[in-house]
Amino acid sequence: MTQRLNWPHCREDWQQALQFGEGVAIEEQGKLLGSAILWRWGERAATIGLVIVRGQ
Repeated sequence: MTQRLNWPHCREDWQQALQFGEGVAIEEQGKLLGSAILWRWGERAATIGLVIVRGQ
């Protein structure tokens, strides 16, 4: 999905982001609909980034 949108991130960028964060993917009938990564900052704060959602 990111390649189709010309995002500048390569595979290594995603691997590093997931090394420090938690990834979530949403699928329906085996088709990827979206994803995001969450980075926790202690117990009461977090950052959400690299969010992408498939359009119609």
